[in-house]
Amino acid sequence: MISGAPYFRLVPKFNIAGVAQANQSAIKTVINELQRANIAGPIIWINLREEPLVYINNAAHIVRERNDPLKPMIIPNVTGRVIESMEAKLKEEVLQEASDNGGNISVYV
Repeated sequence: MISGAPYFRLVPKFNIAGVAQANQSAIKTVINELQRANIAGPIIWINLREEPLVYINNAAHIVRERNDPLKPMIIPNVTGRVIESMEAKLKEEVLQEASDNGGNISVYV
């Protein structure tokens, strides 16, 4: 078990590992664990999330609709590039909010 990396599991026979959305520091720990396990070949990290996220204080935060915060955002025909662009804009907005509010931002959990 790796703190911050929920459901981390390793199937050495197939050189496959899986994890739910990990926090920033846990990502490094997962990679170290894979290297320690002598996984053959390169480590390829695939994120299947289809909505933008931003890390704040080591925790992943995602954008949700105000009127239905428990439901994932549906973005039709989304691509990796679109998500990356949305994440860059989200990061800018979070940094701007922090700048405008003395380093504070509003996060709903």
